[in-house]
Amino acid sequence: MGRVASLIVSATGRHFVSLPRWVRRSPARLRSADPVQSERRRAVLAVAQLKRWERPSDGIAMARIVAEREAGLPRGGTEGIAYDEGQWPLVEIRWPPDPSTAELDAHLRRLQGYLDRGVPFKLLYDVSRTRPINSLERKEFVDFFSRNREALQLRCRGVAYITRKAVHRGILTAIGWFITFPFPLEVSATREQGLQWLRQIRTDP
Repeated sequence: MGRVASLIVSATGRHFVSLPRWVRRSPARLRSADPVQSERRRAVLAVAQLKRWERPSDGIAMARIVAEREAGLPRGGTEGIAYDEGQWPLVEIRWPPDPSTAELDAHLRRLQGYLDRGVPFKLLYDVSRTRPINSLERKEFVDFFSRNREALQLRCRGVAYITRKAVHRGILTAIGWFITFPFPLEVSATREQGLQWLRQIRTDP
């Protein structure tokens, strides 16, 4: 398996027999007359870039997060994850620059609470100021999606991620190509674009 393929497998938790030829091309050849192909190449490189950022200290970081969780200690900043349910069934969620382990766990419990309400809803995530999530955090989200796939397919009518950072948009887009999300997913540069997309989605029972 090639280097890029290994990076994608690590980022998505999925294995593939082969990858398209464009994945193996060098960065100097990324320019293409086909905008779809160009966007795909940029997204795959974004995943690879994320793994390069994580690689030097990823093992240390993961060990620290696990130890802090077992000790019941908070991690990260103090700003917290902000929720706005004033437009329910649309919920706006603003991600902090460095969410703590406790905040991430609480967020998944909150998502479970939305599912337990038994009515359709939509989510707008503003991740424009946050760091890319690491591999352990990605696994927790993937595990949550797997455990609740049927409920998410039924109740979560759409999720929009808002970020002005091209690397974040590329990572989310690329992972979405290799993992089947249990809900419609949109990645937008602005809040207005995300809201416009979500408002087109019906939330009738």
